[in-house]
Amino acid sequence: MGFLLRVSVLIYIFLPLVARAHIKWFVEVSPPTLLHYSFLEWQVWIGILLIICVLIAARILETKSSLTRKAKKKITAWEPLLTSIAQAIIGIALIIFSLQSFVFAPNFHTEQIYLLTIQAFVGLSFIFGFYTRIGGILLLILYVLASLSFGWIPLLDACEFLGVGIFTFIAGRPRLSFIHSASLDVITKSLRPYALPFLRI
Repeated sequence: MGFLLRVSVLIYIFLPLVARAHIKWFVEVSPPTLLHYSFLEWQVWIGILLIICVLIAARILETKSSLTRKAKKKITAWEPLLTSIAQAIIGIALIIFSLQSFVFAPNFHTEQIYLLTIQAFVGLSFIFGFYTRIGGILLLILYVLASLSFGWIPLLDACEFLGVGIFTFIAGRPRLSFIHSASLDVITKSLRPYALPFLRI
């Protein structure tokens, strides 16, 4: 466990530098030209069908493949630590997004301080592991507020944050947690089997 903790600390230190360099050098921060499309267009339906096929294939592999079941048993032992590290990485990304004055993605640029402040607070909650379930709730609130500013259809590009918010509210912070809400632990105990399906959003 000592080795894993050292690796986690190194990730905490160096990942922000990599993410910031990526945004600075490769991401276009100016608002892009929006392309309007209709759900009736054939490209949209091809995309929907491909997603359905991928989901069906993933479900078959998950339930029928013996190799997948063996791998799942090994991954389960690592799941709490990996979940905590993933939350911290997402938190780092949210902090960087707030510093760059956008919500969830560079194309959602905003000068609204309250959106950036909520996003930064969620990021700090995820990084340091304090009240992460409340951080998950705030992430969902942030998504709703952002959809009021940018529209719910454009925000579909960032719908993965809905899954992250619901997952975090249900699962909490398995490891590396400093402060947590005991009352929310009790409330969400019966929902924990459904945490991962929500993350797949």
